[in-house]
Amino acid sequence: MHINEAAKELGISARTLRHYEVQGLLHPARDQNRYRRYAAADLRRASAFAT
Repeated sequence: MHINEAAKELGISARTLRHYEVQGLLHPARDQNRYRRYAAADLRRASAFAT
């Protein structure tokens, strides 16, 4: 799932997800064109920060 889809599902902004990544809290995979790909485990982890 791409960053905008993940943000929408979590009810937070894409910028917040990027902030979590900069802080070292999330490490989403990247696809061939370097877009972030969020797995279910990434979403569970992010939801713990968002609450």
